[in-house]
Amino acid sequence: MAISASFYSAIYAEMLELKQNKMETKKEYSALYSQMLELKQNITEAKREVVSQLLNVPVKMEERLMAEMTKLKEDMGKYLRKCPENWQFVGSKCYYISTTTLTWEESKNDCSMRNSNLLILKDKKEMDDLQPSLKGKAFWIGMTRNFNAWLWIDSSIPSFTSWAPNEPNNAYFQENCVEIKEGTWNDLNCITKNYYICKETSN
Repeated sequence: MAISASFYSAIYAEMLELKQNKMETKKEYSALYSQMLELKQNITEAKREVVSQLLNVPVKMEERLMAEMTKLKEDMGKYLRKCPENWQFVGSKCYYISTTTLTWEESKNDCSMRNSNLLILKDKKEMDDLQPSLKGKAFWIGMTRNFNAWLWIDSSIPSFTSWAPNEPNNAYFQENCVEIKEGTWNDLNCITKNYYICKETSN
């Protein structure tokens, strides 16, 4: 019995269809595999993010606790110790903020007589903490020009500066002392009479 050409044609067409289906299935598998890899990557990154957040929780809690402890220590200091009469407690120190004016040298000597130093600022925070008590007035601080360098009276180098614009300018080559006003510094003739700030020397 002879096999007709139409039979072969049908078989061939079916084979082509199967081959096409196989290719499409392969493409779908490839797409699914890519999606699976992407999902796996996303899960890995999500796990890393969660772990990172969990690791940071103790650090953030520790930072918050340290900040609260520092504030509590400062608050307790205000109650556990008293400053001399007419002195002010700011931060963790006692300061004498004068109501009379003297030259820089006279101010330095007056602070010495009060068992203190003309103000030496350890950092900008200390300066900022003092500002509300200064009420916009200018005050001598314990800094002078030493040749071309500015030093505190204990010969230490300032850890920061806060010069006003275009200062220090050493006008008439006679400005060798420093005043502070509203958070900025200005060099001034040392014989000028100014208010002044004394800072306790004890720890």
